[in-house]
Amino acid sequence: MICAMATVKLVLDKRRKKKSGAYPLVIRIRQAGKYVDVATNQELHEHQFDDKREVVIGNKSLNKSLQKEIDTCRDKIIHLEQMQDDVSIEQIKALFGKSQKSELTIVEFWQQEAVRLAEIGKAGNAGVYLSALRGLKRVMNLDIPFKELKHMHLLEAETVLLKNGVKLNTLSVYMRTLRAICNKAILVDIVEQGWYPFFRYKIKKGKSVPKTLNLEQMQRYFDLNLPEQHPLYRSYCIGKLIFLLRGINFKDLVKLTNKQILGDRIIYERSKTKTIYSIGMEEEVNVLLKKLSKGGITLIGVLDEEIQLLDKDIEVLKRYGQHLHVVNNHLKKISKLLELDIKLSTYVMRYSYANIARGLGITVEEISYLLGHKSPAHAVTEIYLEQYDLQKLDALNRKIINAVTGR
Repeated sequence: MICAMATVKLVLDKRRKKKSGAYPLVIRIRQAGKYVDVATNQELHEHQFDDKREVVIGNKSLNKSLQKEIDTCRDKIIHLEQMQDDVSIEQIKALFGKSQKSELTIVEFWQQEAVRLAEIGKAGNAGVYLSALRGLKRVMNLDIPFKELKHMHLLEAETVLLKNGVKLNTLSVYMRTLRAICNKAILVDIVEQGWYPFFRYKIKKGKSVPKTLNLEQMQRYFDLNLPEQHPLYRSYCIGKLIFLLRGINFKDLVKLTNKQILGDRIIYERSKTKTIYSIGMEEEVNVLLKKLSKGGITLIGVLDEEIQLLDKDIEVLKRYGQHLHVVNNHLKKISKLLELDIKLSTYVMRYSYANIARGLGITVEEISYLLGHKSPAHAVTEIYLEQYDLQKLDALNRKIINAVTGR
């Protein structure tokens, strides 16, 4: 429905998802790339609304009432445009009063942005957003409009978090996420750029030194003789696989399916960097996969039926997080069994691979290739490397495995 320069449309405001899963139904008036929303006081689930026809499905009386509201909005805009030329979005906002968009609190917008990220296949990012929101809500009031957030609130929150023992790197994640939310709010015209509270705020970041096992400690790990009935056995095998598959990320390990096994190689795309890895199927890897597989979709039997939703659904991501938490707890218990001075985790197993490789005299450049760091820089993925190069990487990996297993 077009009203001279402006357009009027009935839409679900998917930035404002309610706990029930419904969205507010609004009349959206758009002009010159900007818009204002007029509330209808209706909330609908996606399956209840036909966005192409702009009608509520199966409710003629409500559609009739909504059409009257749309006609009223249209008539007001036509009258305004007849009174003067070049009507601005600010004048349209004034005509209809305070818009829903300007009433959004920081918490509401933050939650909606997390939902949006999940909907476009970035559930991992959405999880980080929600985690940062939970952390900051403990020490600052975010149930306020953006314009009420001031520089001093950032300093106060930082002080309280550090006093509470929150690490600098965690504080950095919280503040970088809040900054991203503020930038997004400015980008979509919820608040003016001049308000920006991060102009003079410097985000602090601590130095992170990864903890790793040395060769002797990893040998002790691989020599541990746990029976298959032991409650820690599956997590123990997962720790082995992370190392044997050249420090594979736990999430990428969880996502591996039979489709990633091509001949005698495991070929997969890393979730975070989109780098393609091509790893020779070693005997030790094959044995462990057979023990872990439950005959389902994935190779290690985690999130089998939901694996396709891992990057798209926040609830599935939470369940993945629970699996990761269990594995890390089990690995910590294995640390005690081995009397290690380092608490084991999937992170430690991953980065120990590079540490042990370096100790065996493998060059930094070769380690970079093993870890997949070189491919993006040269716009060439490992799957397309010369056969000689793949064989060389396999030989280096075999050298590391032999050192650990004593073969």
